[in-house]
Amino acid sequence: MPNYGYHLARAKGRAVREIYRASMRILPAIKPPRSFPLEVFSFLQALDPCVCIRAVKDWAPKNVPQRMSRYVTEYQMGRQLGLIMSLSARRQTFYTDSDILFFAAADDLHARAATRDVPAMYLPDCLFSGDERVLRNPGETNEPVNSGFLLLLKELDWSLVIQRFVELKEEPNYFTNQTLVHLAMHANRATPFEPRKYVLQLDDQFVYPDRYASPQIALRHYVNPVRHKFWTSLFT
Repeated sequence: MPNYGYHLARAKGRAVREIYRASMRILPAIKPPRSFPLEVFSFLQALDPCVCIRAVKDWAPKNVPQRMSRYVTEYQMGRQLGLIMSLSARRQTFYTDSDILFFAAADDLHARAATRDVPAMYLPDCLFSGDERVLRNPGETNEPVNSGFLLLLKELDWSLVIQRFVELKEEPNYFTNQTLVHLAMHANRATPFEPRKYVLQLDDQFVYPDRYASPQIALRHYVNPVRHKFWTSLFT
């Protein structure tokens, strides 16, 4: 028997997404060049003082092995790792993916940003999604970290991450960066956000309603299996 709730939720998500796109200013389609001068981004930076755009070479981690330097500057997911590594060496920073939706209780972030007794906080994952090749024992999968939302409060020690990456003989995969962030968070004794308020769950994937969207939560990370619910909850 078809799962009508699941298919209806996906259809609603697609419809809302298309309506949102159609409501935006229509621009002629162009084929973007592979690279262009950073001066182009001055238009984005003019939107708000908080917008700052820099070339990868300006923030990529220094003093790392050549192979890792290539990973954090040339690989799409490796750049995410490189950015997180560089942010932790500067000042208190929230890192967030674009598929996270914030709700009314997000004002709790003010209190979390005032935390002084931990070096970082992370979004707990509902299951371990990682590259087990960089792990050394099954226990390292415990308390899985999702790299999509982090609060970096102090400079972190990335030596274990560098060591594990250097020891990886094969090519990194999609989840290598998240696994390395997972290891770094635990090596530095970071703490998780409250999972009932900072949500990453998949148990409502095949039902129509979003079980977690409410004023009582701070955010939900709509990872790929529940991405359609991002759009069904966007205007609620």
